[in-house]
Amino acid sequence: MKGKSVTVAARQLKHLGGRIRVLRKDMGATQAVLARRAGIDPRYYSRIERGQVNATFQTLMRLTRALRVCPGVLFFPASRLDESMAAACACVSQMKSTGRRRQLDQVVSFARHVLGVRPRLKGARRPQKKTGGKSSLR
Repeated sequence: MKGKSVTVAARQLKHLGGRIRVLRKDMGATQAVLARRAGIDPRYYSRIERGQVNATFQTLMRLTRALRVCPGVLFFPASRLDESMAAACACVSQMKSTGRRRQLDQVVSFARHVLGVRPRLKGARRPQKKTGGKSSLR
């Protein structure tokens, strides 16, 4: 059973690396340029593309910013994402990269309204989970 899960994980890492490679090539960047933009070592980046390492979430987020794509695009091709979601991700990424903060804030505000999400006030604390008096760090 363990050998099968290792095979699945290896296949998933190769798939993720392949997606990143396609996005990098679509952007016309070399591995070295993209690694520098993402702030990671070029040799480590090369291993990510080949599916040889399990990159951290933080590293993947750096790569999505360097690639100027929505994080979901790393895992699902645009054809599998809902067309409107893919368009929204592309629009938000473009706004972030061109520094149009005011327009981005308007889009986020609209999305929160549509989804019924209340914005957190600055300085407001999140409600803490009740642990029943026992430490949850065990």
